[in-house]
Amino acid sequence: GIPVVNLLNLDKGETISSMISVDDASEFQYFFFVTKNGLVKRVHIDEFESIRQTGKIAISLNNYDELVAVRLTSGDEEIIIAGSNGKAVRFNEDNIRVMGRNAAGVIGFKTDGSRVIGMTTDRFGDYLLAVTEKGYGKKTEISEYRLTNRGVKGVKTINITEKNGELVSLKAVNGDEELLIITDHGQVIRIPVDDIGTYGRNTQGVRCITVDDDTAVSSVVVVPKDDEEELEHD
Repeated sequence: GIPVVNLLNLDKGETISSMISVDDASEFQYFFFVTKNGLVKRVHIDEFESIRQTGKIAISLNNYDELVAVRLTSGDEEIIIAGSNGKAVRFNEDNIRVMGRNAAGVIGFKTDGSRVIGMTTDRFGDYLLAVTEKGYGKKTEISEYRLTNRGVKGVKTINITEKNGELVSLKAVNGDEELLIITDHGQVIRIPVDDIGTYGRNTQGVRCITVDDDTAVSSVVVVPKDDEEELEHD
């Protein structure tokens, strides 16, 4: 591959948080941003029509904040933001006015001492799949999360205990996908999302991967399920 530094001029300590492919014929109109401290903003996609190698400012951040996630949105989606404390908020995208690139955004999720760990939208599925740092996970129907205004503490999405650890990932899924769970020691497993049980919000989930005491889940990726017949013919 090509080193990223050959494509982007990154400042010292700066890292890439998201990569998004944009189709000219896409139905998406906006970029939706969320930061570690719960700030959100919506910017029209045309603001990024021409970008030099030096880049463009997408959001103004203070010294104690950082960008966590970016999603393309259509303008009428439901945004779900989750915190490491196991809480999540669900609100309509149009609760957030369209802003310019230099804006810092508004409060979308009150972190209450935690940090934002991710964002998704209802476009990706009817269930929210939660995974904790100690490898516990579960699915919950999105309909169990009431729609609220932005800027609230949210509702419980999973019971956080010493046994299962902090929430590290929340993804919207349909159930016909597969899940890659990756630990900070380089262990990777792949399991069908359908194998993970569906439970209410006020539960701790079931073990999806066994990790040692000094190991934690660091990343979770949703991928399409392999077609075994195609694999056999490859």
